Amino acid sequence: MTDPYAKDLRTCAFDIETAGLSPGRDIIISASFCDIEDDGDGAGSVFQLFCEHPSQERQLVKDILSVLSGYDCVVTYNGARFDLPFIRARAAACGVSSPAPMFWSIDMYRRLKMYWPLAERMPRLSQKSVESALGLSASREDPIGGAECISLYNAYLMGGEEQNRDAILLHNGDDVRQLARIFAACSFLPFDRIAFERGFGILRGGGIGDRRLAVTGPASVSKNVLSVLGRTEKGLIPADIYADAYRYEYSSQTGKFSLKVPLQKEAGMLFSDLAALPVEISEFRELAGFHSGYLVIKDGSGVRSREAAALISSLLR
Repeated sequence: MTDPYAKDLRTCAFDIETAGLSPGRDIIISASFCDIEDDGDGAGSVFQLFCEHPSQERQLVKDILSVLSGYDCVVTYNGARFDLPFIRARAAACGVSSPAPMFWSIDMYRRLKMYWPLAERMPRLSQKSVESALGLSASREDPIGGAECISLYNAYLMGGEEQNRDAILLHNGDDVRQLARIFAACSFLPFDRIAFERGFGILRGGGIGDRRLAVTGPASVSKNVLSVLGRTEKGLIPADIYADAYRYEYSSQTGKFSLKVPLQKEAGMLFSDLAALPVEISEFRELAGFHSGYLVIKDGSGVRSREAAALISSLLR
């Protein structure tokens, strides 16, 4: 897995096709999921859902939410603005009361726009333009764009020709396969900085199975305190822990949590005494900021993103 923060997480690329851009009136046509794998080009098996008739959209939405709930991390392209809000709106419109699935969401459009210098020189940061820039265009088979799926779907509803359905599914499937390849090809991104500024996912082992937590970011170091916000499942036992070395609050009603770690200051550095925290010190020995049981979080060069993310992750687990 190119992104070290997605290692050991079940991750998929996800995309939907819709009958228009308005979630208030336009239905979801199809949804595709591609497992992102550690080897090869990153694109694994693809699973697809298709709405044979608008009357079946309610079941389609329920199926989408069910499949998403099986993943720890979901990768989209502009999904934070389109796919995920669209699904929430259609779930409400269809009267689907299934709880929102808990996963760490990665929007590759936002990630590339913020952290890829080449993005500033690209007139349009469309997925296909990124595929071209990364040398992935030859892997795409479908010849159409997303807008053409609408007319193909209307034609399918009128005539039932399978080639129209197949063309939509080919396009939707290629979108997620290519997105998985983009995710795997972006080894040049500053993952530690992204984790500190945008958040990351965590699996926490427990007596009744793993719990998913998403650090929603950004983390911050202010007034000698390392702070971060996040979310996990609702309905767990409420927690308000005010220890000397850290403070943790969790709301069972919202699933949101906050973590604050007071830091010590000396010689222009902010650091944490790991012996005072419920963590395994051995986890930190390979980090450059580790010194004799202390972990430097901020020094003259600024915040050490990798060390900060490692401390947050270990504490939350």
